[in-house]
Amino acid sequence: MRRLPLACALMLAAPAAAGERGAYEPLPEGLVRSAQRLAPVFGTAAYRLTVGRGLFRGNPAAIGALMRGLRPLDLLFVTNEGKWAHRLLPGHFSHVAVWLGTRADVEALGLGAHPALAPVMRAGPGRQWVLEAVPPRVRIAPVGDALPSTLATAVRVQAGRAVRRKALSAMAAQIGRPFDFRYDIATPQQIFCTELLLAGLPRLGVFQRRIYATPTILPDDLAQAALAGHGGLSLLWSVRALPGGRHEKVSAQDIRAAIRDEGRKR
Repeated sequence: MRRLPLACALMLAAPAAAGERGAYEPLPEGLVRSAQRLAPVFGTAAYRLTVGRGLFRGNPAAIGALMRGLRPLDLLFVTNEGKWAHRLLPGHFSHVAVWLGTRADVEALGLGAHPALAPVMRAGPGRQWVLEAVPPRVRIAPVGDALPSTLATAVRVQAGRAVRRKALSAMAAQIGRPFDFRYDIATPQQIFCTELLLAGLPRLGVFQRRIYATPTILPDDLAQAALAGHGGLSLLWSVRALPGGRHEKVSAQDIRAAIRDEGRKR
């Protein structure tokens, strides 16, 4: 099995099989609760270890194919093979980031004066940014820094301009908040990637599940919702970066199968 159950438990990420709504919990709860105390140390070390750069890095054509046509508040689901932590986390997608876009995109949405987005406004006009919750804390980052990945899927949040502005403003207010290595949406003083979405889109809370009695949301759960057109989410496109600066589009059918296959490995 590619993922290690104990490591998943340390990071509170042991999943249910894809498509199920029950928790898949192979370890005694007492062991998991004891292991939780090590989660911040273990999680930080796992995130810092790299096993490659991911094929989006240094592949502007692939990045361009992924980003073309995005608007602020679109979501990027990534596989993050470049991070060792990806090998420990469950599911096909191990992370989701929020698309901010360029300085012009932020200004057009009416968020140019948001204090937390000042780095975007100071940057060059062509730079593209994401908002994400990663160790050690929630940040904004150039899009290239958020793609230690080979595959990424773009998802649209179906909402009008005013709703998107309000949602992004609420998410940006979380910048600097510590990362939640226990993946617990009931502890808002610390935030992980899908929990960041709840700050601006609380409706996504309907996709939570309980794992070892802890409420959480897996990226695959939201990706499946987008594939089905649920929760106000819709799939836009998926791009796989290839060696030699190449890339290819990936069908929704293939993404659905990949998520299902990950569930079967449990």
